[in-house]
Amino acid sequence: YFNSEWSFARFRLPGADSNVHAICSFSAEPNTLMVVTATGQLHTCLFNPEGPPGQECDAATSLPFMPEPKPPLETDMEPLPEGEDTA
Repeated sequence: YFNSEWSFARFRLPGADSNVHAICSFSAEPNTLMVVTATGQLHTCLFNPEGPPGQECDAATSLPFMPEPKPPLETDMEPLPEGEDTA
């Protein structure tokens, strides 16, 4: 598809994200694409609307889209005995 006459611009996912599923969308910002990967990364890239067909996009940002899960909180509370309700 990238060598097709219909290919306008392309962006290659970097590193660990290079072989994962992703969703791509145009941004509200002019000439910007947003890519969210299955690993939870958000990539934004810029393209030149006057550039040649099949041009490479310039990476703008790459950051976590979904925060990493936090570990459970440790408490000093004793667990309830089996069968007791909290209400």
